[in-house]
Amino acid sequence: MRILHTADVHIDASQTVPKYLERQFHALRKIRLTAIKYKVKYILVSGDLIDTVNVSEEARNKLLSFFIKSSIEDSFTWVLINGNHDKYDDSHTMLSVFKRLSKIAKNIVVVENNPNLLELGNLSVMAIPYNRKVNTDTFREYVEDGRKRAKGKYYVVMAHFFCTGAKAESGYSKIGKIKIPKEVMWDYMAMGDVHKTQRVHKYAYYSGSPIQKDFGEFLPKGVIVFDLKRKKYKFVEFKPSSKIPQLITLKEVPRKWPANSYVRLITEKESNEDLPECVLQNVVEVQKQEIVAMDLDDVKHRLVDYLSDIGLTPKEQKKAIKWVDKKLEVRKI
Repeated sequence: MRILHTADVHIDASQTVPKYLERQFHALRKIRLTAIKYKVKYILVSGDLIDTVNVSEEARNKLLSFFIKSSIEDSFTWVLINGNHDKYDDSHTMLSVFKRLSKIAKNIVVVENNPNLLELGNLSVMAIPYNRKVNTDTFREYVEDGRKRAKGKYYVVMAHFFCTGAKAESGYSKIGKIKIPKEVMWDYMAMGDVHKTQRVHKYAYYSGSPIQKDFGEFLPKGVIVFDLKRKKYKFVEFKPSSKIPQLITLKEVPRKWPANSYVRLITEKESNEDLPECVLQNVVEVQKQEIVAMDLDDVKHRLVDYLSDIGLTPKEQKKAIKWVDKKLEVRKI
């Protein structure tokens, strides 16, 4: 039995990139075609299918049309859990509409907010959506409980958390919200939240995002196909194309502009050349300080999310951010 593992599609993100919805839905279609090609039985989407609770009507309608088409034409089953992006409070997520659809379409299964053990024929899935209350201890309890109650031949865990030891796109690693248990109690663990494809434990993987979300993410991108019987892993790369151009940063004007690409160009002085349409950002070296400031703002925004996740009060969060600002000022960043 084969499963396809993906996550972090972030529909409706990257709105500064031309044809951003077209890129994202082409990636969804590639996921579907890959499932057909490799004859998978289940597609596991481990959170953040949608980027924001303020998803546009166009994106929402396209998603509904996509899943209705798949429910009619395809034999495999989609299993969706929410991540932190498509969740807007402790009771509701943006997947609610698909949960209603799943009552009609039997090949769409949705788990929101609270963990649930799914029995899907020979496959038992312990689905653990993003929830601020989950920590290392409760995560282990859910995994162990699912293992004990599982009736299927194969036992799979789905979850959406940054686990300790995982590496972000930039290569840094941090203390995550959870630690994965040392004992291997699963046939496969399908993690979401980290956009870089990687193995974090035996038979435990982050699929990474299927396409680049911004210029801070790097190739390769794709999905994981896993054969549960043979315990065989395969990364299926989604190579850049006219439908999914890669996002790259160049520090000088090239002799030939790369094909199937959108470019962020950083140069020492302003170029007098007419730049092609593929150049989305033309940044002069003296503006680097602004880029760093923008990146730091994003880091601090993510830090606030993390501090909130681990239970710090708003007052404690503010104190931590103030400490970070002081350190950066000392380093003159």
